[in-house]
Amino acid sequence: MGFRWKLILALAALFVIGGFCGSALTFGVLKSRFHRAVRNGRNWEETLMANLTKHVQLSEEQQAQIRPQIATAFQQMRALRREVTVQSDNIVDQALQRIEGQLNPDQQQRLERFRARRRERIRHFLEESKP
Repeated sequence: MGFRWKLILALAALFVIGGFCGSALTFGVLKSRFHRAVRNGRNWEETLMANLTKHVQLSEEQQAQIRPQIATAFQQMRALRREVTVQSDNIVDQALQRIEGQLNPDQQQRLERFRARRRERIRHFLEESKP
């Protein structure tokens, strides 16, 4: 009888651990897919049109009339987003420049590398968001 309860306990622990691992894996996969879909601004326009068509029950003719208006709105949004990104980047870069004088030479080099990586990410974002 002494061996049975150990076996049952081991199997129950294995079941619980498997459940936790499966839940964590599922959550991680779903989160990354949802995050990518939300972050990708290129499909927002199609998503809005699909939702409008579904919820408002647009006819084919109405969709054809509305689609250019939605496209124009999203072009304006992308341009505004680029402009705000550039302005925000300039503000942060100016703050980093002011901070640089308070650092020792090693920290200044590290800050310059940080700023270079940051500028590259911003440049990459701006290239991706071109109309």
